[in-house]
Amino acid sequence: MRYAIIGFGRIGHAIAGAFARSGVELSVATTRDPESFASDAAAIGPTIVPRTLAEAVKVDVMIMTESERRPLDFRHLCQTRIENDGDIG
Repeated sequence: MRYAIIGFGRIGHAIAGAFARSGVELSVATTRDPESFASDAAAIGPTIVPRTLAEAVKVDVMIMTESERRPLDFRHLCQTRIENDGDIG
């Protein structure tokens, strides 16, 4: 299984920590460039991988932790997934 977190604030960091402690690879993405939070991801563990939103939606399980103050357009994320894989399931 491939996992991703969309949103890498306090909740995203906490979930990433749990994945890292389990040794499970986890993609993390935000609306920012992955390089801008790469050091945060590396500090959590080597299995936490910063990605772009377009890369992060190509997973089996996507966890949304984005703030309601700055909500992502979830329809756009699903459309990106459909265009890449032909499926949102």
